[in-house]
Amino acid sequence: MKITNGQQLYELFLSCGMGFLLGLYYDVFRVIRLIMKPGAKSIFFQDLFFFVSSAILTFLFSLSIMDGEMRFYLFLGLIVGFGAYYLTIGRLVMKFAGAVVKAFLKAW
Repeated sequence: MKITNGQQLYELFLSCGMGFLLGLYYDVFRVIRLIMKPGAKSIFFQDLFFFVSSAILTFLFSLSIMDGEMRFYLFLGLIVGFGAYYLTIGRLVMKFAGAVVKAFLKAW
């Protein structure tokens, strides 16, 4: 099967989007940690669940978009997308969530 450069670029951009969504998914766990203040064991199992579920989602993404072929740019796109989210919107989300939790605890 011949794959074109345009198709590879398209798949790279989709991989960046998937990485961005995985960053958003990780923020769910970060906000839960901010609210609940879990212990080390709980954090370990949350991280384990995140990584296993992310691996499954990445496999399903690869299966649907790239016919199950693992390519270097899939992982590059995931890292770039996750990093872009984590270093931009992720910081804003955590600042906002921290302020909301702090205000809620102060009001409580």
